[in-house]
Amino acid sequence: MVCRNPHTHASPTPSRTPRAIESLFQGLLSELDWRLADTTPRKLVLDAAFMSGLRRVLGWTNLRDPVLADLHPSLGNLDHAARIINKMCSELFSNDTGLQGAYRLLEEHKLLAFEDRYVRAVEEHALAGGGTFKLVVCMFPAMSRLLLETRRPSIDTAFKRLHLWQEFEIEGWFDEYNRSIVVARAFITSQSAEAHKILFTRIFSIMEQDTGQPARFRYIHGTGYEIFMADGHKGQALGLGMFCQELCRNTGWYCRIEPSRRLSTLTPYEHLALFYRYCFAHFTRNVTNIKNYITSEVLHAMNGGPKAVGKFFILNCK
Repeated sequence: MVCRNPHTHASPTPSRTPRAIESLFQGLLSELDWRLADTTPRKLVLDAAFMSGLRRVLGWTNLRDPVLADLHPSLGNLDHAARIINKMCSELFSNDTGLQGAYRLLEEHKLLAFEDRYVRAVEEHALAGGGTFKLVVCMFPAMSRLLLETRRPSIDTAFKRLHLWQEFEIEGWFDEYNRSIVVARAFITSQSAEAHKILFTRIFSIMEQDTGQPARFRYIHGTGYEIFMADGHKGQALGLGMFCQELCRNTGWYCRIEPSRRLSTLTPYEHLALFYRYCFAHFTRNVTNIKNYITSEVLHAMNGGPKAVGKFFILNCK
C-alpha cells in the first residue's frame, strides 16, 4: 500500500549503512587493534580512543560525546552495528580469540625480531587427577632480563580480565625506575598446585632461554631471589614449593638454616618457609571475610599471628 497524503510521523530510520560510511566506521574500528576482539556497540562509546576518533571524523565540538547514530542513523540500531563489528572481528581474528587464536599469535610472534616476541608459550597439559589445563605465557626478552635481575619479586593473580581464565603476574621493584614492573605475565585455567608448578617451570625456562641464566634462589644457591611475596591464591604457594623441590632433587647441598638436612629432603612447604612471604594485606582481608564465622578470641589471635612470629603465614593450599 502506498499513501501519498501528508504523514504526521517522521520518516523511518534508514536500515542500511552507505558503503562510504561503513568504510569510515571500519577505519575507526581498526584503530582499536587488539581491543576490537571483545568490543560491542555499548563498549565503543566508553572507549576514549574510539570516541576521540569519532569526534575528529565528525568535527564534533559539543560538550556531550557523539553516539554512533551521529555518524549515520542506521548505526543507532545496535544489532546492525554489532554485525559490522563481528564481521571485522572474523576477518582480523580468523582463528577466533580462544586457544586456537593464541596458537596463531604464537606462530606470528616467532617471525618477529627476537626482542619483539611477546607470546612465548601456548600449551595444554594433562593433570594427574584428571582433566587438562591451558596456559599462555607472555614475556618480552627484556622482561626475562628484569626477572633475572629482581631479588624480591611479588606474585599476583587476577580473575576479572578473561572469563574462565586467571591472569598471573610476577612483578619486581626497581630502584633505578622508582616503580614496580611486571616481569612475567601468564594466563591459566587451573589453580591447582600441579598447574602452578608447570607454570613456574615454563616461565623460568623461558627466562633461561633468553638470558642464559637459570633461576637461582638465595637459600639454595647463595645468590638470586631472596623472598617471594604472594597473595596466596589456591595452589600458588605449593606449586612454587614443588618447583624449588625439583631444583634440589639431584643435589647434595645442605640447608643453610638447618645444616643437618639436605635440601633434597625438604618438603615443598619446608622450602616455602625459607623464602615465601604471604602478603599481609591479603591475609587481613581473608581473616576479615570469615570474622562472622569465628569467635572474637580466634579473630584476635589470627590478627596477632603475623606480629607474634615475626613473619607472614604460609597457607596450606592444595
